[in-house]
Amino acid sequence: MSTALALNERNIFNLFQDDLREFLTPTKVYHEATQAQVIENEKEYIYFTDLPGVTKDEIKIEVENNLLHIRAHRKNLHEDALYNSVDFGDVHHSYRLKKDHNGSTIKAKLENGVLQVTIQKVEKPQPIEISIE
Repeated sequence: MSTALALNERNIFNLFQDDLREFLTPTKVYHEATQAQVIENEKEYIYFTDLPGVTKDEIKIEVENNLLHIRAHRKNLHEDALYNSVDFGDVHHSYRLKKDHNGSTIKAKLENGVLQVTIQKVEKPQPIEISIE
């Protein structure tokens, strides 16, 4: 195979790959750029999600079927911008909760663009000694 033909085939493949990647990649879907982190310690689980520019009224947190859902929407503030690298649109993170979570203790706060959801763990039952009569 000639070098020119091999280069031409590679260029065609790269063009196809770029078109395919663009087709498969949703445009302006914020969840791809959203950073998230989950931390576990002895007493609780802490879920952090970066949501810069989002207010607490634009965030919805639910627990359903043992899943923690965090949804938000970030608006495009400047539709007519000459350049825009700011991500906007819908955010959705879901986390399967472990069996030792206490669903009645869920707390959430939004500070400096970071959402923090804290879920306490259920206290493990302590062994008790039974006396014989």
